[in-house]
Amino acid sequence: MVTGPAGAGAWLAGPGEVTVGATFRTVLYLNAAAGDEASQPLVEIAFDPRMVYCAALEPPPADGPWVSCDVTIATGRVTARITLRDAWHAAGQGPEIAVATVKWRCVGEGETRVETRLLLPGALLPSVLRVVQRPRA
Repeated sequence: MVTGPAGAGAWLAGPGEVTVGATFRTVLYLNAAAGDEASQPLVEIAFDPRMVYCAALEPPPADGPWVSCDVTIATGRVTARITLRDAWHAAGQGPEIAVATVKWRCVGEGETRVETRLLLPGALLPSVLRVVQRPRA
């Protein structure tokens, strides 16, 4: 079980440190309250394209219920409309569900701020992931 930041509707599990030029992955999680309130929650991920770029959204880890994502990738922003095939609680989930694996490419050195927000009226707080990007050795 991965617990997200308090009050977050959606969040990314961080990779810690990455090296410039490396490809890395983060898992996108959705809060159970969001899954109960919307049949197709919309999540937005914003990032600095000078530091990282989103290469793709891949299927989530295999241990959760079936989900699909309708994804739009643009410069500095990714949106994903999430469809849950199974009822959230009927699937035996805890307070969160892994909905996708995000594949990134590190292109800059420094610290990158990636903000994940659930786009619902009265939605929970956004989440911020900080990724430390080190130079190649």
